[in-house]
This record gives sequence, C-alpha cells and structure tokens, in this order.
Amino acid sequence: MSILIRMGTSGNGVPVFTAPNSSTELSRPFGATFDQSKSLWMYPAYFPVAGIVLEDMKALGPTLVFSDKVLAYRETLTRIAEAYAATTLPTGFTFVTPPYAHQLLGLAHVYYMLRAALFYAPGLGKSKIAIDLLRLLKFTGKLERTLLLGPLVTIRNWGHEIDVHSGGELTWTAVLGTPEAKRQAIETSTSDILLVTYDTASRYCDTILEKYDYRNIVADESHNIKSWSASRTKSAAELSQKADRRVIMTGTPTLGSPDDLYGQFRFLGTYFMPEPYFKYRERFFEFSDSNKYAILGYKNLPILNRRTLLISVKKSKEECLDLPERTIQDISFDLSRDESVLYNKLILEMGLDLSQLRTFLAPDSFGVKNLVKLGSTSYEVPSIAVLLNKLGQVRSGFLLTSNVNPTICDGCQHLSACVAARIEPYTKACQVITKPPEPTLTAVAKPAAIEALSDLLDSILAEPTSKILIWARYSYKGTELDAIQALVEAKGVGFVRVDGRTGSKIQDLVDKFNTDPAIRVYIAQIATGVGITLNAASYMIYFSIDYSLGTYLQSLDRNYRIGQKSAVTVYRLIGSGTVDGAILQLLDCKVEVDRILTTRIDNLPSTMHRGTVRANVIEHNDEA
Repeated sequence: MSILIRMGTSGNGVPVFTAPNSSTELSRPFGATFDQSKSLWMYPAYFPVAGIVLEDMKALGPTLVFSDKVLAYRETLTRIAEAYAATTLPTGFTFVTPPYAHQLLGLAHVYYMLRAALFYAPGLGKSKIAIDLLRLLKFTGKLERTLLLGPLVTIRNWGHEIDVHSGGELTWTAVLGTPEAKRQAIETSTSDILLVTYDTASRYCDTILEKYDYRNIVADESHNIKSWSASRTKSAAELSQKADRRVIMTGTPTLGSPDDLYGQFRFLGTYFMPEPYFKYRERFFEFSDSNKYAILGYKNLPILNRRTLLISVKKSKEECLDLPERTIQDISFDLSRDESVLYNKLILEMGLDLSQLRTFLAPDSFGVKNLVKLGSTSYEVPSIAVLLNKLGQVRSGFLLTSNVNPTICDGCQHLSACVAARIEPYTKACQVITKPPEPTLTAVAKPAAIEALSDLLDSILAEPTSKILIWARYSYKGTELDAIQALVEAKGVGFVRVDGRTGSKIQDLVDKFNTDPAIRVYIAQIATGVGITLNAASYMIYFSIDYSLGTYLQSLDRNYRIGQKSAVTVYRLIGSGTVDGAILQLLDCKVEVDRILTTRIDNLPSTMHRGTVRANVIEHNDEA
C-alpha cells in the first residue's frame, strides 16, 4: 500500500511535507516529527534541509508517492538553490548602506534559509546583515514583526544600527528600564522589531509570547544561550517556537566545547540536535572511567561538523577584509616581593595542583569545594575557577577576601522553610540578611602590573595622536580599573571609563573616544567589549587576561574591524610565572575546538583529547 507525501504548513507557518501514517519506518527521514493526535508524520520542507528529507524518503522505497504539489515544489527548491549559490537577491532591492561581498553572502544565507546560523567574526557587520534581511522581507511583502534577543551591551546599540542601516525604514522598541517600563514596552509595542535582553526575555517569556505578535526571531551573540541548563537558554528556545524564521549570530559559536552548540541549534530546531541532552553528551564526550563528570575529550566530531555546515556560514576577517596588519605582543613583568609572597601563600596553603587547569575546557566538571586558608582567614571556594580568580587578583596587586559567614544559617528558625523553598542567605528572599558583606581588600603599595603599564603608556603616548584601549577584568573599588584610572589621571591624559555600571551611556562614551582628539585612552572592563566599534585606537593593552574565550575574542576585535585604516598593536601584560601564560594556552586550545566544529576540514579526526598546562610557584630574587 502506497503512502502519499503531501505539502502542508506547521503551526508556526513553516512549510512541511506530511505523511498520513503511523508507521515507525517513517521516522527515518531527517527531521521526522509525529503528530499523534492526527496520526501524521511531518518533515521540514524548506531549503536546504528539504532536499535531505526527499532523498531520505526516496531511500525508503516505492511505497512513498509524491503529490503533484511536492513534485512542483522540488522545482522551486532547485531554483532557490541556484539563487543561493549565485548570491542572487530579488530584483529591484537596494541598500541604504553599501554591503561588502561577505555581507551579501550572509544576507543570501539568512534570506533563503528559514533556519540559519551566521558565524561571522566580530567586526564583519552581522547586525547590518540582519537589518538588511528585514528590509528585504519588507521589500518582498513578507515582513512580519521580529523579536531580537541579545546581551545588554548590544541591545543598547541595536537601535542605532537599525536607524543607520534601514534609513529609518524599520521601527524598533528596546525593552529596558524598570520592571514596569519593560512590561509596558512589551505589551504596547507595535514596532517592527522588539529588542530584548536574554535575561529580560527569560523573566517575561510568557508576556512576550502573549502580547508581541512576531514571526521572526534573531539571537545576537548566540553563544549566550550555549548552556542548556540555563533558564535564558530554555526561554529563548521556547520563544523561538513561535517564529518560522530563526537566525543565530555569533563570532564565537563554541567557546571551547561541543556542549556550546546544543542550545544554539535547538533554538533553530530540535531536529538539528535531535538527541536528548544526556544522550548528546554520551555521543560526543569521552568521560573518565573513575569519574563520570570528568571530561577527557570529544568524539564523533565529524557528525557535529556536518550538522554545523548544513545551516551555517562562517567567515573570518582575514577572508573578508583587507585590514592593516595587527601585531600581538606579550610584555612580561616580574611580580614585586610582596605580590610574590602573597601569590605563593595562596598556592602552597591551598595545595593547588595547577595541572588541573585543563579542566577549564569543561567548566561543568568542577564540583569539588575547597577550603582555602590565607593567614588567619579561611574561606570556602567552589571550584578551581575561583582559585585561579584569586591568583589573578594577586597578580594584579590585590586580593579580595570574602566576609560571607558560612554558618549564618546555623540555628536559624527559618532554616527548614528556606531549604524547602531553595532560599539562600544574602539574597532578597532571605528574612535575616539580604545583602552580602563587603569583602576585605588587601592591596600592595606598588603593583608591578601598574608599573609595567605606566612604562608602556609613556612609550605609546609619546606619539601625539595615538589612542589606546586598556582592558582589565576587575572593576571593584580599589582594584584594577581604579588603579588604571589613577595612573592615567596622573599622566594628565584625557580618558573615558566603561564598566558594568556605565549602563546606557556606553555609546556616548564610545562616540566621545572615537571623535574627541583630547580623549586618548579608553579604560574598560573586558566584559563590556561587545557590540561597539573603537577604530580610533591603533593600540590595545590587556592589563589582565580573561579566561573566557568569548569575552577575550570579542574585546580583541573592538578596534580591528570594518573601517580600521591604521596598523594595530596589541600588548598583553603577562606576569612571569603566574597563571597568565597557562590561561593563554587554554584560550588557544578552545579556539582549536571552535575551528574543528565550525570549519569544513578534510580528514577531520573523530576524537580529540585535551592537553595539560602547568604553572609553578613564583621564585623571587629578594626572598630568602
């Protein structure tokens, strides 16, 4: 008995092939989904996955018969494939701002594919591609409202980008401010685009689904939804179900682990990562026989590579732009005697084996708590990541010691109720104390890193027009950013400062740095180095290094992007004998995993194992 394959649409308007039959044999073609209430199999029927579905169906044999509409649609798919290959756009469409060749390619990719991944390096103009896509949909009469998700720092910049690249043709609403302002913006917006941070989308997911009628969804800097256990990832995936057209965009899709692809691809469609999460990990991770949480490496990488290449286009700046030369130079400095003593105490009293640094490639595997003693002070830290954080502080000339009381709940009358409700102390829900105490700051008198920075600034500022970006990790009062600001002020140089508290003023400070000749230094927390252009600077200095690949790569490209005309020099201050060098090795290792998963590679290895890096106790000439 033959089974007729028909054309149809899913609940959110996506074209699908349908097969009215309950046979489990029909589960074999790509993307098969069974609607039990209708006893109906459905398969995605959009480019390019529709071709895979039809080939899979043919392999099932002559019992499957295609309707006339399906046969005619096959011709449509052929025309789409030809237009996509030739980067051909609908006749008559014009741009507000001229595109580069790689932007035309990216636009064709997200236009012809209803589910698409745009893995373009920072600085290649992904936001313009997304805006041109919406203008193109409007030109062809297909534009419906769009929900755009992103981190806070980029959401604040998106409105400006939309105005520039659409010439005011597209309207937008940014969901920012107080909880009441956010709710009102969601409930009343009639704009073409609703701009929402990932965290706000998680908090107001139901309101967005009910009140904002969208059919397109874009996840900007989509590596923010890499963790499948995070509420923001699950909310983004839920919000995506309402949209027929879905786009993810990031320059750092994996950030070091195959785990990072799962949430992003499930956002595009469950059939792009069809395994339940625990099965996914079993299939692509190698675990230690003695510890089921210890990840030794990765396997079956060619499968992930094929999945990624099916729906993504990846471009580096070297492929796309004729940028000037960029030089990255490491500047080593020796810690002072006081810093060395403090650093060594941390290592020796913790009994820390820094060979464990390799576990940074699997942050979810750090489960062991450590009791750390420094002098007469004891404190508990949850993972080796926190231990390295302490070492990084000392390397920069300070140490923050927590004053949180680990026994605060002992004997509390609310303890049982709080355990049942999962209420933790030092949170707003706690009935005893809602705010943690300020940490104790221990600072050395003359941090070696600041002295190294001072010498470097003197040499660069000797060039009368040179501008400099300075990145640092810590913004807590009395630590890195304050020390850098004091140094720049003492030199009498104009500057702007950006950290997590700058808020909506970031773009104003960016504009001031780029246009005001008197402002020569941009001091910023590394985490803010996303979604902004700082091409006025030809020099960049990393006062300290962040071991997050995404944070590092995003900040690295702030002044090395479209429009940069000058040669760029990047200096990284490296504390001799500290964890700095090991962290850079880890970042390099994570980049390699990224490359393997997202680039077409011949003779791809099926399995990849981790390396090991080490750092030692610092020796200092002044010590006995």
